[in-house]
Amino acid sequence: MGYAIFTLRKLTLTSRVNQCNAQAMRNSEKAMAITQQIYAKQTARNQAANAATTQAYANYQASVDAGVEFSAARISLDEELAKIDAQASLTDAEIQKLSLAQTALDMERQTLETQLTSYQSELDNVKKAEESAIKNSTPKF
Repeated sequence: MGYAIFTLRKLTLTSRVNQCNAQAMRNSEKAMAITQQIYAKQTARNQAANAATTQAYANYQASVDAGVEFSAARISLDEELAKIDAQASLTDAEIQKLSLAQTALDMERQTLETQLTSYQSELDNVKKAEESAIKNSTPKF
């Protein structure tokens, strides 16, 4: 009868370990997807900002070359650069949201690792107790 209890407990703990591992894998996949989204947004933001900045300076140079007053051309350049910064700030806010989600996943991962360690050590203890019980119940001649 005692061995059945050990077996049941081992099965329960093994199931919990497997569930923790599966949850950790799903967590890892979500974190990877978020990391890829952050990378894509950062790359797109940088490329768009570089292209827009290059275009703004080209427009400024063209205005100066066309004889537009320097101060008017400079004001126009500053306005274009401000728009570029505003768009980059919006993208940064989206990236910040994703970073917060990634932080939450990291905290969940740490919790899962703690649970997994606990379940694994309990499983090891049950296996040792079962071995000890078998050893003690074996007839000695």
